[in-house]
Amino acid sequence: GIRFNIFHLHQTYTGEDPRLNIGPKGFTGEKYGGSTYWDTEAYCLPFYLSTSDPHIARNLLIYRHNHLRKAKENAAKLGLKGALYPMVTMTGEECHNEWEITF
Repeated sequence: GIRFNIFHLHQTYTGEDPRLNIGPKGFTGEKYGGSTYWDTEAYCLPFYLSTSDPHIARNLLIYRHNHLRKAKENAAKLGLKGALYPMVTMTGEECHNEWEITF
């Protein structure tokens, strides 16, 4: 099972394009339609840092950095300082309905 999971992670994200990130189901399903969730880096970044070429992990972080301006706008809309990344996004804007967000 572990080898299959490692295979899946290597197949799901090659790190070639910093405009892309890892979807919550990888290649196992289409339910989320290419959306990126807020916790991708928390779960996947350690794997790519320890097993892959560093540019792969770097491109995951660049993806988030590319959405930083929008995250700062999201925080400002709520009167907050800093950056507020959406729970689910494709463009830097929240894709979930408000009733789906549980924070």
